[in-house]
Parts: sequence; C-alpha cells; structure tokens
Amino acid sequence: MRRIRRVVGLVRLGAHRTAALAVDSRQVALAVLGVALTVMLVTTVGGIALGLASQGTVTGDDVDYRIVPAASSAESVAVAVDGPKLGDVHRVTDRLSADERIEYATPVELQVVQLTAASGPEEYVLVVGVVPAVGQSIAGLPVSALTAGDPYYANGSYDGAWTGEMVVSEAAGRLLDADVGTTLRPASASDRSFTVVARHEAESSSGPASVPVAVVHLAELQSIAGSADADHADQVLVRTDDPSVRADLAGVYPETEVVAGGGLSTRRFAASNLPLAVAITTVLTAVVVGVLLVATTMGLAVTDDRQFLATLAALGFSAPSRLLLVLVEVVVVAVLGGVVGMGLGVVGIAATNLATRELFGVSVAVLDGRILVADLVVSVLIGVLAAAYPLWLGRRTSVVEVLDA
Repeated sequence: MRRIRRVVGLVRLGAHRTAALAVDSRQVALAVLGVALTVMLVTTVGGIALGLASQGTVTGDDVDYRIVPAASSAESVAVAVDGPKLGDVHRVTDRLSADERIEYATPVELQVVQLTAASGPEEYVLVVGVVPAVGQSIAGLPVSALTAGDPYYANGSYDGAWTGEMVVSEAAGRLLDADVGTTLRPASASDRSFTVVARHEAESSSGPASVPVAVVHLAELQSIAGSADADHADQVLVRTDDPSVRADLAGVYPETEVVAGGGLSTRRFAASNLPLAVAITTVLTAVVVGVLLVATTMGLAVTDDRQFLATLAALGFSAPSRLLLVLVEVVVVAVLGGVVGMGLGVVGIAATNLATRELFGVSVAVLDGRILVADLVVSVLIGVLAAAYPLWLGRRTSVVEVLDA
C-alpha cells in the first residue's frame, strides 16, 4: 500500500511539473506542439478515411436482399481493381421476378461517369443503372420518373428505344449545374446523351446525401460503360416479404453472398481497403514522427534539467523513482499534445468539409468517437515509445558531477 501511494505521488508530481514546464520550457512546449500537429493529422485524415468508408453504402429502402460477389472469393481478389461482376443479369432478374414470393428484382450497375452539360463543367458522378419498378427507391432517390422496364435492352439486342432519362440527386445537380430538362453527355460516349427528368434530395437516412448520384436505365449505362456484351451488373436487389426466398437466392450465382437488409453496396468506389490503408499509413507515420520529435525534445529537456534530478537523488529518491518521474513527464507531454491535437483535428475536419463542399459539392470527412479514442491511444503510444531516450539520459545523469558543477 505504501508503494502504491509513493507511485501515485510521483505520478502527480510529474503531471503537475510537466504542466508548468509546458509554459516555461521551450523544449516541452515544442514537444506538446509536435504531438498536437501529429494527432491533428490523424484526426483529419482518419475523418476522411471514415467518411469514405461510411459512404460505401447507397441504400434502397424497399429492398430486402441483395446478391453480391463474395468478398472473400479468389475471383474477388483477382479482379479487385475493377470489382467482380454478375453476368446475364436481365434474364436472371426476369426469372426471379416471376417468383410469386418476390415483388421485384433489379440488377444494379455502378459506374463513375464523367458527365457534362452543354455549357457546364465536366464532372464525375456515381451513376447507378437499374431496371425501374413501381415505388422503387435507389440511392435514396425515387425512380418513378423513369420509364418502367428497360426499353433499350430489347431482349438482349440493345437496339431498343433509348430513353436517355436520368434522375439526379441535389448534390449531382449542383455539381453539374443541371436541373430538370438539362441534357448531359457522357465523355465515354459522345453520341449518347441523357436528359434530367427529376432532381431530388437524396434521403440521408437511406443514402449518401452528400455524394453526387444519378440513376438511369441499366441497359443504357451498360452501353456507355462497355458492359453490355456480358450483360454485367455489380449486384442484384430483391424486394420480398418472404424469408424463404433467401435460400433460393444463394444458388442463383456461384461465389456470391446473399446479404439481408436494404443496403446497396458501392464498395467498388469506396473500397473499404482504401480507407483502411489510408488510416493505417497515417497512424504509422504519425507515431514515427511523433516518437522522434518527442524523444529529441524531451531528451534536451532532461539534459537541461539534470539539476532537478540530482536534487531528487540528494533528497533520497531512488533511481527507479527518478526514472518513473521522467517517464510520467514524457507521457503527460504526449497526452497534452494529444488533447490539443484533438481540438485542432476537429477544426481540420470542419475545414476539409468546407473546402470540399465549395469545390465539389460534397462533404468527405466525418467526426466519430472512434477517431478521438484512436487519438488518445496514439498519444499514449508516442509517449511510451519516445520515453526510451529521455530515460537513458536520466539514468546516465551523475549526481556528484551535477551537484559539484
């Protein structure tokens, strides 16, 4: 019990002393600032990564199941650059729709398409190709303004009537400066065009309202994207009230997953691996830079403060007690910098969203409690790892030499 009280006392002494040194010592203040900037980087980039990951789901509220390529299959790994595809989707969904238990089934193709108005800017938009059904909502957008069915498909000949109909979200409309009646041309097929037939605010509760999204007929998107030959789509959405359908859906395609719920996955475009890689790289970079900076600055602080350590030794403080005090000071410096960095990171996320909204009409970063927890963990980790050098210097401090000086 006595030892515990002694340790607690040393920790309190180190914390109070570090708080004072953060104001009076240039080295300690620099260490706090360095950790703060490092944690700000983690917060801001982590918010962007989490924002990208959270925008990986565009939803349709009235869809109960979706068939998607299995994420863990060998095929998925082999084609991860462009994403695995489902083939012959029109025939498959026609067969599924014939089932009395299924209200409707629609294939979904996702493509990032560069669109431009006659006198407007050329911008990239996430275009969703579907076979519209009554009462259907895709990506938070009602598609009732689109002609039912898929006229251009024409039983696989792809020479039917080209509707050119497009429903755009408010974010896409602002980005393209397009309203109802505006003609938009895809850069990949200049001989084809789309006309905006409806513009809606995407429902934030069921779709990424900040993402520029447009919905068109599947065959028309396949035509301009070059995926018509194999009748490709990214997934199949199924509306049903009968849970027994799920077992049948599992056998429609090999190497696929049947996912319950209304989520329409867009992992091809907000691939979860990318945000994860960004987050890991940022954390590792922050830890390395933070450790080097704190170790150097706190090492200088310990060197300048040898008189204090020698005085403690003369007062009877053991070597382990003095080293514990140094460790506490380094960790407290890192935590102080982490707290300041959290605040700066929140400002960084707000500034990032302000800039992206002005430039692209979207918000890309989110603030989440998990990021703040990660900030605290990174701060403590920096302090613990950086303490090695100051501890080594503190142990080499000669009490006799310092007091005789």
